[in-house]
Amino acid sequence: MSDVLSLHEIANWQLAPEMGEVRAALPALQRGFVWKVRQVEELWDSIIRRFPIGAFLLSPFDEKQGKQRFKYEQRHEQVDTVIFTPTHHLLDGQQRSTAIALGFMDVWSGSSDSGSALWVDIGEAPKKQDVEFIFRVLTRSHPWGYSRDDSSKILTAQYRREALEAYQQATPAHKDARVAQIPLSVVWPWDAIAPIPFAFVVAAVCESSSIKQAKEHLAQKLKSLSFFISSNKYEKLVEAFDGGNQYLSNRLDDLLSKVWYVFQEKNYRIPILILPLDEFSSKATINIESQDEGDNPVPDAVETLFVRINSSGTRLEGEELMYSLLKASWPEAPDFIDKLQHKLALPSRIAILCARLVLARETDRTGFPVVRNVSEFRRLMRDNNFYKKMQDFIKNDANEIFECARRYLTKGDFALPAVLAAEVAQRSPDVFFLLLRWIDRMQQEKLGVELDINDHKKMLGFLTAISWFSKDKSQVISHLWPRLQKEHSHKVKSFFSKRNFKFAFELMDSGKYRLVPLIPPELLMDVFEKRVLNGASNYPGIKNKDSRIWKEWGWQPWLINTIPNTLKLWYASSYNESWNVQKDTQDEGLVGLYLGSWQMFINFLWGNRSVLLYSQRVSLNQWFPDFDPSLPDSMEDTNRPWDYDHIHPHSYLKNHKKIPQLIKDWHGSIGNFRAWPLELNRSDSDSSPSSKLQDNQHRIASVINDDIWYFWGNSTPSSDFPANYLAKDDYHKQRVALVEAIIRRFVTLYEEWYRTLKIGELTR
Repeated sequence: MSDVLSLHEIANWQLAPEMGEVRAALPALQRGFVWKVRQVEELWDSIIRRFPIGAFLLSPFDEKQGKQRFKYEQRHEQVDTVIFTPTHHLLDGQQRSTAIALGFMDVWSGSSDSGSALWVDIGEAPKKQDVEFIFRVLTRSHPWGYSRDDSSKILTAQYRREALEAYQQATPAHKDARVAQIPLSVVWPWDAIAPIPFAFVVAAVCESSSIKQAKEHLAQKLKSLSFFISSNKYEKLVEAFDGGNQYLSNRLDDLLSKVWYVFQEKNYRIPILILPLDEFSSKATINIESQDEGDNPVPDAVETLFVRINSSGTRLEGEELMYSLLKASWPEAPDFIDKLQHKLALPSRIAILCARLVLARETDRTGFPVVRNVSEFRRLMRDNNFYKKMQDFIKNDANEIFECARRYLTKGDFALPAVLAAEVAQRSPDVFFLLLRWIDRMQQEKLGVELDINDHKKMLGFLTAISWFSKDKSQVISHLWPRLQKEHSHKVKSFFSKRNFKFAFELMDSGKYRLVPLIPPELLMDVFEKRVLNGASNYPGIKNKDSRIWKEWGWQPWLINTIPNTLKLWYASSYNESWNVQKDTQDEGLVGLYLGSWQMFINFLWGNRSVLLYSQRVSLNQWFPDFDPSLPDSMEDTNRPWDYDHIHPHSYLKNHKKIPQLIKDWHGSIGNFRAWPLELNRSDSDSSPSSKLQDNQHRIASVINDDIWYFWGNSTPSSDFPANYLAKDDYHKQRVALVEAIIRRFVTLYEEWYRTLKIGELTR
């Protein structure tokens, strides 16, 4: 067996795993593909420049190590499965091998639907980038690609809108398609100069006997892209092929020459190292039966080796490493976890939640079950009794519990849109865990899991209040936990009650807040009217154009540096009991407690996009019915199929001096944002609110009722006006209307969540 491999041989591990003398599989201990777009693009630039990309580390295939699928592994069900028997496990090189496979994937032939595509741009590379050619990765979430100048950044909203319109026009069959519905076979990198599908370049070189023939072959393949021919990018390529643009022509020849040298001259090979694992451990998997059950068990040698050889790349740690340990000891675990429908969280998070649920079932455990680190998880997995309980739970109970949790979070027009349900599971795991344990307890007590609508709403209000208005969610959940564990069976179903909600607001021993009191919307609006809009004694308000509130840089003290009397009375009547305030407590101490809570509440709500998305849930569900935020590629905010659009355009403030700070601050609050799909926002994003909200359906989707619409409609002059109009006193009426529009919508967004999910019933 050779000690080097070609790029094609490595790509075949995923594209044609039956081929080759070395057929590598991923061991169960491996995690998934985690490289960013930039890393893939830079790897291919390194390859065509013949830079070394490091050796691949393999070991002889051992069934006890299990196996899992590569990201782009193709299914060949019609071929005898015996052919697919791997010869080796890939210990180090998964990220590089997957990036290599992408370069061979031809999404334009109809034989591949990988969710990614690779192009190469023969235009001049930006001088600030240390690359010779710009490679461009397109994904389902970003079919237009990332920024040409910096692939760690997404394209501007304007570019994305332009790209979407161009793709829809180029392929009439997709003229009404949403972003996620457009195949990668009919798009191109939008801000490229002269892009070419890289799989075409590879095929042209590999199927030709000379560079000249490869160039002719490539030209013919490009003509098959009917959607691309009408674009100005293709015009640049024509000039490159016919010599009309000498610079691009030279770049094309240089690219073909480099790719020819790499693929045809066989001068580029990647070394492989074969490591017999039995030299490091008598058993290649974690020995569940015989390991020490001490507090700090020694890691298995194979596990240690694997972690260390992967430490120079994207580190494997935390929940991902714990999940890898589970897969190493129980290779079938992913089969069960992957079958969970609508998991809401990544498999690694699901695995740890399952472990915690097993711990929670222990009858003598009232303490909050956590798995703090890898050592603790390793110790649990080496406890034979726990290990068997974990297997039994995942096989028999997990699916029903997680599916029930999904229904609770997303079923009903009052429930959370999918993105917020996944947000609870991913960003507030302890909150999600409380829900799971509650479901588990109901099932253990053989209670029905159906709730009436009002109780369902209060349960969602309870959970989202902790998720969105708590600085330390774990503190809140651990405080509630003993109550859930000890709750009598006939009271379990009503756990999310007013009594327990009030209990969650108790102060910590340090005197800090666990959960910030949630002010009734009508009281919040009253404070804004007296402190900002209309003004009151000592508070000038915005109605007079000479008011100090327009002049002061620090206008906020009028809002949050003192406690309004109405708020003081409300805090006293609603929370003195929860905060265990004694009757002889000095007024000064009480005011400090109330004021701190008021300030923290405003800070939590100011940029709270979860509250915004909840208020737009009906539209989000209509626009994106197929969006699955639990998929790894959808977890990041940049991969969501919508933009956060300024209703009143940011361009009216950007680079303009003398605009009052009051306007600048409110302009950045959720009161001026909406989640908006690109396909609905085809007009200029700099349009005035009166223009972009002309359609009543757009106003409804933006959570703007008729009363608020009056202010938005008057927030810009009715005729031509300067871009910096907000800096001029002459436009005082428009200034006032804008601030009032944003503040009233700010309260409306909060009120939609507060009223719908019965927060008032939980707090009264």
